[in-house]
Amino acid sequence: MKCHRRYFFSPLNLDHLVNVAMRGMPIQSTTLNSLSAAKNAIDGKHSGVLDGSCAQTESETNPWWRVDLLEVYSITSVTITNRADCCSDRINGAEIRIGNSPDNDGNSNPRCSVISSIPPGGSTTFKCHGMEGRYVSVFLRGYKQQLTLCEVEVMANPIPVDKRPTPYPEVDITIPVTENVALNKKATQSSQYNYLGNPDNAIDGKHHAKYSERSCSHTKTQTNPWWRVDLQREYPVISVTITNIEDDNPEMIDGAEIHIGNSMENNGNSNPLCAVISTFPAWETQTFYCNGMKGRYLNIFLPGCDKHLSLCEVEVNARTDSDSNNKGNHKGQVHSQCPDPTVVYENAATGGTATQSSQLDHLGNAGNAIDRNRSTVYAEGSCSHTKAEIDPWWRVDLLKVHNVTFVTITNRGDCCSSRISGAEIRVGNSLANHGNGNPLCAVIPYIPGGQIRTFQCGGMEGRYVNIFLPGREKYLSLCEVEVHASTFQPVVLSAVPETSSSPYLTWLWTPWRKSVPRRANVALMGRATQSSQLSRLTHAENAIDGRLDADYLSGSCIHTRLQSDPWWRLDLLRVHTVISVTITNREDCCAWRLDGAEILVGNSLENHGNSNPVCAVITSIPAGESITFQCHGMEGRYINIIRPGCFKFLSLCEVEVDAQPKAGTQLLDPADDEDMLLEKQCPDVKVRENVATGGIATQSSQYDHLGNASNAIDRNRNPMYHAGSCTHTNSETNPWWRLDLLEVYSITSVTITNRGDCCSERISGAEIRIGNSLKNHDNSNALCGVISEMKEGDTVTLQCGGRKGRYVSIVIPGKKKYLTLCEVEVHGIPSKN
Repeated sequence: MKCHRRYFFSPLNLDHLVNVAMRGMPIQSTTLNSLSAAKNAIDGKHSGVLDGSCAQTESETNPWWRVDLLEVYSITSVTITNRADCCSDRINGAEIRIGNSPDNDGNSNPRCSVISSIPPGGSTTFKCHGMEGRYVSVFLRGYKQQLTLCEVEVMANPIPVDKRPTPYPEVDITIPVTENVALNKKATQSSQYNYLGNPDNAIDGKHHAKYSERSCSHTKTQTNPWWRVDLQREYPVISVTITNIEDDNPEMIDGAEIHIGNSMENNGNSNPLCAVISTFPAWETQTFYCNGMKGRYLNIFLPGCDKHLSLCEVEVNARTDSDSNNKGNHKGQVHSQCPDPTVVYENAATGGTATQSSQLDHLGNAGNAIDRNRSTVYAEGSCSHTKAEIDPWWRVDLLKVHNVTFVTITNRGDCCSSRISGAEIRVGNSLANHGNGNPLCAVIPYIPGGQIRTFQCGGMEGRYVNIFLPGREKYLSLCEVEVHASTFQPVVLSAVPETSSSPYLTWLWTPWRKSVPRRANVALMGRATQSSQLSRLTHAENAIDGRLDADYLSGSCIHTRLQSDPWWRLDLLRVHTVISVTITNREDCCAWRLDGAEILVGNSLENHGNSNPVCAVITSIPAGESITFQCHGMEGRYINIIRPGCFKFLSLCEVEVDAQPKAGTQLLDPADDEDMLLEKQCPDVKVRENVATGGIATQSSQYDHLGNASNAIDRNRNPMYHAGSCTHTNSETNPWWRLDLLEVYSITSVTITNRGDCCSERISGAEIRIGNSLKNHDNSNALCGVISEMKEGDTVTLQCGGRKGRYVSIVIPGKKKYLTLCEVEVHGIPSKN
């Protein structure tokens, strides 16, 4: 077997290192003006003033600067001088990358370091430990960013790598032969824009970049669109080459992620990350290197709301000559994403030690994230929380090296679910940069509030697991982190278990289970509920009435309102072994309103049951048709169907459950169970009542005839302003909205629904205050909470801990501010005093 070898020379004399950047040719993504050329950063001057000695880009998405050293060097360090006269924080979060590939403008090369901050006019040196490369890039992720560099010094041995004497015989390095294994395979996508945008167009071998030529895929505008190709077996993927569209918003692909792996969880979008597409000109073709990542599924995933994804060609270049990739199914072969029966899986995090970059208050301890408590309410003291800072991080020390297979994260449920978006999971043995420079396991695109997601790390070795959130003024909050890792203790299993006490392991054994003959539809005997109801025709019970009538007007379908993360739940009244779930979609309209929905099975009512294990993800169901999803004997009392994302409807016409009661369980009274649940969740309140609707609302001003203050207490969460159910002030200083409850209440929580059709950022910074004073329009009352950010149409609940008061007010401090609220719900009981 031929193999790669890396030669190491005797330690370099640091006195003989030179700044090889001054030999190179610089370039940058854009140039602000004649005084800010790329070459200014390697002119040998350390002036921190933008007077012709600093490079600066325009304000853009993902700006970068790169120097071509013209030869490959072994680079010891990179020293960067920051601007002194202004804006020194602009460089925060920039990445230094070193390598030999100019693809993606060099920004996909290995990372040397991340710049957390450099003082104004200061110079900071970043150690690169002999990384070899011809190109050195400084890359700043994000929208509307400017990159300014007043000097870049690249310290290296003055002799290029390929011109040094080699103390060993030359090694024959075999370059693997690759082919485009995606060609003419089967592709799918989250939705289809029209008849021209078929997902298979992206693997037809054509490089036409015009949508009108029927050679590009295209989704609808939606939340988190994706495209996936099934390669039909596992391949080691060397690179992925993508051709961008020319005639329809080519910049929309910016920020898309390439994922490769063997899991279909979350439609394959939770598989390991190969690369992120930072910027991509119209009709051009770019190659992203994946370094032999193994997987059957390749996904292109674009995180965010109101996005569409279009791809004109995707080429997956993989090795096909490896004996390890056996064609066909062999007995005893274990799927790479499933557990090896000789390995014991454990949550290694609970035996470790946790730390974080900072702590918000006495409740936000780092150790809360490994306390085996998945509670998603921050006030209950089971979540970690940093302060608002640059690049916050959390780390668990597993105390010894593990092979990490999966990392499972529980997101906060009472507020601010979007804060975790973009966080990186890193696994390794180094504590350099607090462990945040260790190899990347996955990037978290989004986890809905209070929900749980699992990310596969493929057996990465490491003692430290970090959650790292790049960016400025970021909070990092984690309600539970579970690290599933192998300890290599041999265990002999005689056969695949029929059941498992752990829902997590039950889900993992799914590939080996055999289907069970269909039994009676036990859903007919259950009880249904849903997150909201669109009209009198759409009761939750309609989905278990035994009728397959798929017409909305027949009164046999369910339909939620437009909201975040809509859900429907079935209570089977006792624990069952669930073989399959069959779902019938609506026929007369809007079949896509089931796309991306998740089927969950389990025994927990935490987060309304939406944190239970995943049985399947619904890619799509044609209008009026029924599709059966195998759950392979998962155990549970509750069947949930949830459609994650902001600004969503959920609609379906029948749910049939093929299952049998678990031996030894008894039929339960649902009323008794609900009382027990309420008592457990709210010991001080038997019934959660919205007391806002009995009050009187007023506000500082009214924008127009639609924006009345009372719209926020009409029991209507419709987030569309022109529907007449939202408040709206004028642009003014410190706008406010106030609710008079007419008597003093002990208030446990306040729930707010944000506007969905526009301007979601306007609510950022709003303060919720509770008290009995009308001084300063009661905006001096005690603070319940502050809304840092909300997505369009989102609903969030802030816990107020029983604060007492007659008045509930919402105020946004600042000049020229608008305040818009689409619903305010206040939960509490009259105060005894």
